[in-house]
Amino acid sequence: MKVNYHTHTVRCGHGKGTEEEYVKAAIEGGVEILGFSEHCTYLMHPGTTEKPHLDREALIQYAGNVKELKEKHKKDIELHLGIEAEYYPETHKELCSVLRDQGVEVVYLSDLTAQTLKTSRGLQEK
Repeated sequence: MKVNYHTHTVRCGHGKGTEEEYVKAAIEGGVEILGFSEHCTYLMHPGTTEKPHLDREALIQYAGNVKELKEKHKKDIELHLGIEAEYYPETHKELCSVLRDQGVEVVYLSDLTAQTLKTSRGLQEK
């Protein structure tokens, strides 16, 4: 079974194609499950000057687009809406709320202060 849960697009600047271009290429390549994982850094650590990859409006557009593609191609491929984000205790609860509202299914959290990668299915607040 061919599976990819870590797909970036031009939207966050780490990929070269659009969501639809990646879906079509995955179908042609025999991929059965494709998960998108755009960087979502608009809820940044207080005091940071980094420009967000996806602001709130871009996140809403991204989520809507993936959901539309999910419906459009449901007979050909299983699609998942994911986000890759930095973990900051100060903004975690708000991030969970925003991602839940958008129907995000897979979240990859990076705790840069501890230099560890945490992967989470679902949005559980602790």
